[in-house]
Amino acid sequence: MTCPIIAIVNRKSLATVAMGIAKGADIFRVHDIKEIARVCKMSDAIIRGRP
Repeated sequence: MTCPIIAIVNRKSLATVAMGIAKGADIFRVHDIKEIARVCKMSDAIIRGRP
C-alpha cells in the first residue's frame, strides 16, 4: 500500500499542478480552487486515462 503524495502549490501554478499529477501527486493544496480543479480534471484524464 502506498501513501498519497501531497503537493502544495503557489497561486496560479497551473503547469506545476499538471506536472505534479504526471509525477503521481494525488492531493494538492491551492488557493485558486476553481481554476486548478479544471487543470486537475483535464490533466488526470490525459495522463492517467481517467474520465
